[in-house]
Amino acid sequence: MIDKLNNSIKNINNVQQNYDDYDYGDEDIIGYHKGTDTIQLIKQYQQSLLLLKNNININNQNKLKEYNNQIIKFDNQIIDDIKYNLKLIYELINNNNNNNNNNNNNNNNNNNNNNNNNKLNEKFKIEIDENNYKFIEKFGIGEKYYIYSENIELPKDNDKVALGEDCGSLLKLKSNENIKHVILLDGFKESLEPHVLPLGIKYLEICDIKTPLVKGSIPSSVRRLTFYDGFSQSIEAGVIPYSVEYLCLHDIKKPLKIGSIPISVKSLYVCDGFSQSLKTGIIPSGVRSLNLGDIKHSLEIGSIPKTVEYLCLEDGLNQPLSIGTISLIPEGIQELSLNNIKSEIKIGSIPNSVESIWFNSGFNQLLSPGIIPESVKYLWFCNIKSPLIVGSIPKSVTNLYLCNGFDQLITPGIISDGVKFLYLYDTKQSLEVISMPNSVTNLSIYQGFKHQLTPGIIPNSIKQLKLGIMNTPLIEGSIPKNIPKIILQRSFNLSLDICKLDKSVEIIKQN
Repeated sequence: MIDKLNNSIKNINNVQQNYDDYDYGDEDIIGYHKGTDTIQLIKQYQQSLLLLKNNININNQNKLKEYNNQIIKFDNQIIDDIKYNLKLIYELINNNNNNNNNNNNNNNNNNNNNNNNNKLNEKFKIEIDENNYKFIEKFGIGEKYYIYSENIELPKDNDKVALGEDCGSLLKLKSNENIKHVILLDGFKESLEPHVLPLGIKYLEICDIKTPLVKGSIPSSVRRLTFYDGFSQSIEAGVIPYSVEYLCLHDIKKPLKIGSIPISVKSLYVCDGFSQSLKTGIIPSGVRSLNLGDIKHSLEIGSIPKTVEYLCLEDGLNQPLSIGTISLIPEGIQELSLNNIKSEIKIGSIPNSVESIWFNSGFNQLLSPGIIPESVKYLWFCNIKSPLIVGSIPKSVTNLYLCNGFDQLITPGIISDGVKFLYLYDTKQSLEVISMPNSVTNLSIYQGFKHQLTPGIIPNSIKQLKLGIMNTPLIEGSIPKNIPKIILQRSFNLSLDICKLDKSVEIIKQN
């Protein structure tokens, strides 16, 4: 056996030499590196086979002393990943012409199973399509999830299924490579031992199921994972595979532990009603984007890791954002989105690392001077409910966006004299003369802007004006006559003749 192994290795070395003697140019062959790592790996693989097959042979053990007192440990998660990725490079084609069976009995099977899946999640309404297949529509957004049963066939090419209490064996589902989206509904009780759910699922949503999750229950192909209200199983470390990048947590009933959320998760949504502790370490350092809804457990120092770059505080959040003078929003956050939160925003609440802030529709707190730190450069105001005052916008802001029904007065001094780029969308209040400071050099007016541009509104400091659909006519003086450049979007619907612009004005029409 050893001689055979040595001959095999010798042959491999000869093949390697042949490759090395051939001139491939400056680049390595794609997928093949002309080093010794690959050959060494093959040698070790062959030696490991020898160990596995001949471990009781003393002569062989003496020849492979380097492996004495060692054990072989397999990582099933990596094995699953390898299996899945291998499927991307080959395809098995059935050449048996007699295998073209049709499934004309689907309707009869459906009629015989009208009593199945009767206790589905109350969030979903069961409907029947024109072919007598039962389905649920996910949250009214038009996505049909067909209800799986071991006794019926799923529609051809369907990639979304829902599994309820009486779905039966999942063996048929396991062989269906089309399935990419799966919902496990309230009451689901089938075993979720490793490999029961098919590898290839990308989106998995889990309701109040009655069977525990173990390592391997969730396929290593899943990228987006949601646990809905009522989920009452433990999420131990390793249950969520490293393939998951997007995780959504609703009102789950068991506490999370350090390691419950893998470091692979990049975007985490902690939704309304979530009532578990987020002590330090629960949210891993891999999370870059974090959304916090109306959670029911207070945040702690360290709840939000410093590695988070984007933080969105959703409607209804009512947990303190600071402990004493210490902000619970850590340095490191670069982008902050604030909705109609109940938590008080104070001076010091927003760290100096933040460069971009969205104040979204419904935000209803007074922005006293100093609340927005001097680090902020990009600022969005939507339909906020409290007026802005002089000093609300710090001088560090260079790009200001007024959009989505912004309905506050912009009196002189509101827009700080650091703003250079101003973007106006569907604002509800007209601007006043000198509302725009002379620091503004680039002005963009987009669809939805409905106010008269009376003379003086656009200051002479503007170097570039961008115009979209205009809902009110232009008049002479609306646009300074000597403005250097005007960019007309394809949607622009008026004539500039009335403005009597100087011939030196550069006018660019976008296609």
